[in-house]
Amino acid sequence: MHNQLTADGPRSSWTVMRSVIHALFLREAVTRLSLGRGGWVWIIIEQGEHIVLLVVWHGIIQHHMIPGVNVPLFIGLGLLPYYMMKSTALRGLDAIPANRALFVYRQIKPIDAVIARAILEALIYLVVGTVLILAFALCGVDVSIGHPLQVIGMFVLFWLFGLGLALTLSVAAELVHEVASIARMTFGIVYYASSALYPSSWIPVSWQPVYFLNPVVHAIELMRAGYLGSYRPNSLASFTYLMTWIGAWLITGLFLHVRFGKRLVER
Repeated sequence: MHNQLTADGPRSSWTVMRSVIHALFLREAVTRLSLGRGGWVWIIIEQGEHIVLLVVWHGIIQHHMIPGVNVPLFIGLGLLPYYMMKSTALRGLDAIPANRALFVYRQIKPIDAVIARAILEALIYLVVGTVLILAFALCGVDVSIGHPLQVIGMFVLFWLFGLGLALTLSVAAELVHEVASIARMTFGIVYYASSALYPSSWIPVSWQPVYFLNPVVHAIELMRAGYLGSYRPNSLASFTYLMTWIGAWLITGLFLHVRFGKRLVER
């Protein structure tokens, strides 16, 4: 990216990219507000209603099946970060065609559109999570965090996981259109195989090594262990394994955007 001239001299590529992402973020936010009745309130309700329904339903059914923890809170700690990761990935997947007209400006790159959408999803789910925690507290649930730094770190890692998927899938879907449909179907499978709705201990011991090949299981286990001081994660949960997957998706996504950047703009 060429340096841009300002009154104080040329702007660095990083400064230009940051300004572009900020502008695209504001554009995405205004677009979401204009599409949803009630603005941000409706967006938060829309994103949180499915989580609330599942938390209430499964909390009632499984209230005695997970000893030592509040079941609705336990399930919410699996659902919220999973949906943030999924929403970040899938909305990032659609970012390039949605912003294609803007790519005539050489300052704006496809990767900027993906990152802007990812930041907006993180902000939305941060607000949704805060609202849900306050709701739990008002219902008399102990919402104290056992390890705050671990919870913050896991929230960021979930987001980075979604960002890595978004960067990779956004390019792959442009090259092979069927990738978008396959990705959406795959998320359904990952959802039920990620322990978002149940503890990983319910999986037979003989199947757990295979089950824990899914990196999302590791992320959810570590998130719950960070928030719930009394919860002990499965011994197979590995921070290193999770970081390996996140790093692989991010590197792959960045490589694809660099390799096919011009092709994405010209389409």
